[in-house]
Amino acid sequence: MTNPMKENEIYTDSYESMQHLSNIAAEKSCQCKVEFLFIRSQDLDDETNVETYEAAMKLLEESHGIIVPGAIGSPGFKGVMKTCKFAREKKKPYLGIALGFQCGVMEFAQNICGIYPDSNQKVEEEVLFDTKKSRRGQHTVIFLTENSKLFELYGRKNFIEERNWNQKEINPVHVPLFIKRGLKFVGIGIDEKENGERSQGLQNLMSYDEAGYIKTMDELCKSYRKTAPLLSMQIFELQDHPYYVGVLYGPKCSGDGLHPAAPSPPFIGLIKAALHEKELLEAEKDLSLVNLNLPPAVLPSSTITAQKIIPKSDLIETVNTKPALYAAGKFDNWIETDYELEGISDAEFNYIRTLMDAFKQK
Repeated sequence: MTNPMKENEIYTDSYESMQHLSNIAAEKSCQCKVEFLFIRSQDLDDETNVETYEAAMKLLEESHGIIVPGAIGSPGFKGVMKTCKFAREKKKPYLGIALGFQCGVMEFAQNICGIYPDSNQKVEEEVLFDTKKSRRGQHTVIFLTENSKLFELYGRKNFIEERNWNQKEINPVHVPLFIKRGLKFVGIGIDEKENGERSQGLQNLMSYDEAGYIKTMDELCKSYRKTAPLLSMQIFELQDHPYYVGVLYGPKCSGDGLHPAAPSPPFIGLIKAALHEKELLEAEKDLSLVNLNLPPAVLPSSTITAQKIIPKSDLIETVNTKPALYAAGKFDNWIETDYELEGISDAEFNYIRTLMDAFKQK
């Protein structure tokens, strides 16, 4: 979890709410406890000395989930961007809040969409725009698609109420490109009046299929300058990732102050994904210790990769029984498609199947 060093009390105090929200989600919804690892984002900068950088990266790699909370100012910006890239590429569960939301979008713009890949300053100027007026207080977030993790976590509600405190917004000009490349903005805010109320025409924005969602977003992004309302991207989710989620608002626990608070849905999703990540890492460790006592004839003759070995239909039952995505050769991409068994001998394939079956029985 991204944060400055634990020894300095002022830093941990400033993110006490993040710990509180995480603990509530863990205890009430996931029946587990959270151990927090604090990392100074400045320690991930390229200019940092080698020992400090490696220590910070080690903590990042050991984590099961990452939170990048809101912040003011630019210190550590490069480190935050690097954290976003790490979580996206390594498929680490990630929750970006406020600045963490904005950096998640900017990192995607740079490294996936090719928007000013060599300049953080220019990509920020291009992807974000300053509204010149803070969007503060509680506002309505509108879900645009049912194909959303947070839509499910919020109880399949079309509208939710969350708190904003931001002045910079995602430039809608680039949103269709981001969606096309896999970063979906599943929740938005639209203020049509000074008091933040929405018109009746905004009640039916939900699309029940992918084509309808894309069409809705295209139309909203094309018309935002003409109709004058503020179009605010509020939630993003990355496709083909266990949990890479960003929210521009500040998630909160629901409650009336008299009864126990209900956990915040974005944190529930993060904790559940982190538990799954923990299971995967333990599975990888377990498999490395398995001694199958196989005869030499079935040992693989060369490095075997997922692209050459594993058809999804053969292993999906095994993996669902006890996840082991990294088993016997790090099968990072098995879930994306069915692979043909090209250039693999029967002995090599049987070796892989035997290894997976042995793990299934552990």
